[in-house]
Amino acid sequence: MKSIFAKILLTAFLISVQLIAQEKSTVPVLALSQSTQLYGMGQVGSAITFNDPSAFYHNPANLGFQSREINFASSFLTKEVEWLGDFGKGFPSLKTESFMLGYKFKGNPISIGFAHSKARYDFQTELWNPNTLLYPYYYAENFTKINTYSIGISYEYYAIFSLGFSNKVFENSLGGYTESGWRPYNRTSSAQDYGVMAVLPISKLWLENYNWNLQNDLKLKPLANFSIGISVLNCGEKIYYIDQAASDPIPKSARFGYNINLGLDLDYNDQKLNAINYFFIADAEDILIEQRDTNLDYQIEYQNILSDLKPFENLIQLKGTDRIIVHKSNRLELFESLYLTWGSYNWREQKMDVTSSGLGVSSNGLLKAINMIIRNDLIQFISNHFAIDMLIRLALKEQNTKLNFRQSICI
Repeated sequence: MKSIFAKILLTAFLISVQLIAQEKSTVPVLALSQSTQLYGMGQVGSAITFNDPSAFYHNPANLGFQSREINFASSFLTKEVEWLGDFGKGFPSLKTESFMLGYKFKGNPISIGFAHSKARYDFQTELWNPNTLLYPYYYAENFTKINTYSIGISYEYYAIFSLGFSNKVFENSLGGYTESGWRPYNRTSSAQDYGVMAVLPISKLWLENYNWNLQNDLKLKPLANFSIGISVLNCGEKIYYIDQAASDPIPKSARFGYNINLGLDLDYNDQKLNAINYFFIADAEDILIEQRDTNLDYQIEYQNILSDLKPFENLIQLKGTDRIIVHKSNRLELFESLYLTWGSYNWREQKMDVTSSGLGVSSNGLLKAINMIIRNDLIQFISNHFAIDMLIRLALKEQNTKLNFRQSICI
């Protein structure tokens, strides 16, 4: 009976694991980003400095940095997303939403942020009857629900240093055909994330007085920042469904990454509009799970942090290995109104390559441009405190498999 259930359990997740596999782990969707913006950027996440209410999922320290500028933000999918539609309706689909609160203490270098996200992945699995060998015998509706609660704090002393912590509570529902017939198996557990990040504001520290006069009171100023981030994700106990002796680990991993940000700001009568903003972000994701073979069986154990990372090869040459997933991404913002993203990740010694791209629009640039021309107090207040971003197109391709079109809104 255990063998039959194990085959069904593997079938339920086999295709989803292809997106970003965590070898020999259960609940692999814990490793997937919940940010639609970052799906279009190769699923980076260790050092995010642009506004994204879901960016804390792969490093809760991102929340501490974003709390310096954001008091409230929320993002959600406008509709349920059908994943990997080529495999049939409902296999699988995703619903997700998140929000964050941030507060910067006046006259104090400290800020603090709180966030919550929830996601639900639904899987429709075809099962076979081992007695009659009929296939498909039954269509199982399985799911994984994840609720993530995060806190982040930042402190500015020349550079900006951030710490973060997340607690994930997840419920996994799987089913299998046993000798007594079909039955579901549910398991609820939790996992913890830890993260640190440092942002060096180069233009603020050393380029503050540099500018180029274009005409009259219109100036062009350089923008440059460099960030690094480290996070350890999905720290938790092994989980089991039937027999505790047959427990499996959740997808524990460590991320190491950096973010290079370059751009130009327009300054007109002390009103600023970012003209161009470019980000290059790279992550090396270390899978902290190890299979140890014995004479009779094998054991799957967690590894220590830094166990397989090769800094020069993984972070400078940006090469993946059989143990390291390398994520690379680019993001180009134009006049705070349009943003383009493209990225990829590769691993298994380059044998699998996943590429992604995205296109989004924002209300922020238009309001700032109008205010620079007519200088209206109401428009200035709205442009400084309120914006709506919409991701209007996202493409994710793994070999011959594509994700369907999706939309998301960020406020």
